[in-house]
Amino acid sequence: MALSDLTASAVLRAIEEFDQLGRDAFLEKYGFGKAREYLIQKDGRLYDSKAIVGAAHGYLPGQTALKPNEFSGGEATVKKTLDALKIDVVVVEASAMPSPGDVLTNEEIGLRFNVGNMGGMRRSTKRNLLVLISDPFKGLYQDRWEDEILHYTGMGPTGDQSLSYAQNRTLAESSTTRIPIHLLEALEPLKYTYVGEVDLVGAPYQEEQSDGAGQVRNVWMFPVKLRNGAAIPTLTERRDRGIPSAIGSPAFDAGIGSARQESE
Repeated sequence: MALSDLTASAVLRAIEEFDQLGRDAFLEKYGFGKAREYLIQKDGRLYDSKAIVGAAHGYLPGQTALKPNEFSGGEATVKKTLDALKIDVVVVEASAMPSPGDVLTNEEIGLRFNVGNMGGMRRSTKRNLLVLISDPFKGLYQDRWEDEILHYTGMGPTGDQSLSYAQNRTLAESSTTRIPIHLLEALEPLKYTYVGEVDLVGAPYQEEQSDGAGQVRNVWMFPVKLRNGAAIPTLTERRDRGIPSAIGSPAFDAGIGSARQESE
């Protein structure tokens, strides 16, 4: 059966399977590599276009999934087919989503996710996603891993935090809105490792922490968990020892990214 016989519903079913399995497992199942040029964009997430099309063929009545060597990718084939189905296709560029384990600079975070360059909670209204950055080297927010759950501190550097404020509300309502949430963690100063997508897995709760002025205040904590059993990043002993000295560094004193704020 030709690619022109593909249906939008088959493509959407393949995308659902991609979400269930995760990118690496999906590509391994169908034998595809990562997209080099074209990606499908849906609800703030990106998908490898040729792999999705190949898998979608198996969702057609009486058909099986196509193997990578059974059809060619690119603008004249896969993109043309998806365009006809009104499936949004974007060109891979600096804004392509990173893979788990990729290390980004602050500038690269802005380019990849279309967010601002300040704060630990950054929302992109253009891509409909929320970025969380956990950075122990800043010394202000006391995020912590407990088994598979990251207890992430909300935004607001001084005084009691409000659950209805800016991205605190976005994260609190994410179970309902289903906005994609992407987590990065600093394993060394000013370098951010992309961990993957996370979900809010429990109700936000309050605890006491010290604010930027050294005053004890109430903060909101958000329990989030990695999707698809992704690996939790760990600080090496060397990096763990480096956190206190980094807190007193010029970069920290200048307040680079120390406040969690809204970005577009």
